Amino acid sequence: MSYDDFLDSDYACLDSSAIEKLIFQILKMKQEIKELNETIQWMHSAIWTELGRSQKLTEEIQHLREILDCRKEKLQ
Repeated sequence: MSYDDFLDSDYACLDSSAIEKLIFQILKMKQEIKELNETIQWMHSAIWTELGRSQKLTEEIQHLREILDCRKEKLQ
């Protein structure tokens, strides 16, 4: 919708109070979207951090199993 279409439409009959309320709602929603995007970025970062830690722990467990297997073989 162009600006001229907007002025020609039924929306042009809104009073300034209604327009202020709409603008306030828009600004509030923009802030909420910003906060949600920041939350998503934080969650994404946290997930990748935890996946990295999990991978390191898996590798450490595998290494410890190999050491344990070697010791078992020496005892036999």
